[in-house]
Amino acid sequence: MSIVVQDTKHLVIPPVQGRSTGLVVDRAEGSWFTTTDGEKWLDMVMGIAVVNTGHSHPKVLAAAKAQMDKLVQGQMALFYTEPPMRLAEKLCEIVPGEMDRVLYANSGAETVENAVKLAKQATRRPAVIAFQGAFHGRTHYAMALTANLERAGTPAKRIEAAGACTIDKVGDGFKITSMKLTVRASVPGRSSTPWK
Repeated sequence: MSIVVQDTKHLVIPPVQGRSTGLVVDRAEGSWFTTTDGEKWLDMVMGIAVVNTGHSHPKVLAAAKAQMDKLVQGQMALFYTEPPMRLAEKLCEIVPGEMDRVLYANSGAETVENAVKLAKQATRRPAVIAFQGAFHGRTHYAMALTANLERAGTPAKRIEAAGACTIDKVGDGFKITSMKLTVRASVPGRSSTPWK
């Protein structure tokens, strides 16, 4: 039997992030990962969509090694490097529309937070609408992007307004069929008060 983490209270990694399984993985290749006990499992989400070419693809490994031989961490907040600049130019060429900028981020949650900041800056509007039941990430703001106050928890104090809507497909388009807006007031020293 494969090693499985069963008692999380004794785990050295804090349980602030949920996990789908307690499996301990040793390695992966293609669509399969192998546990520390040698069991093979099919990775049906491909590392949550970040290894679309498969785990340990030879061309990806060769490109990563070539880059690491030159520079391991090119922190974008400190300086520019050529590979991400070339990729940004290529993305602007091939993506439909009038895109002329690319923002690199570490995670989906960071991307969501930057998108919300950009939208608020561009529109000068404080409210944010999120899809009912959608997952936006594990950072405070991304977790607070929900109409479900229980799910939002304490991080909801950081958000001015959040909403959720249900969208149905109608012919070739979409229609918003219901919307719920929750506004939260954050008062220093007091709990967040939801207004509906």
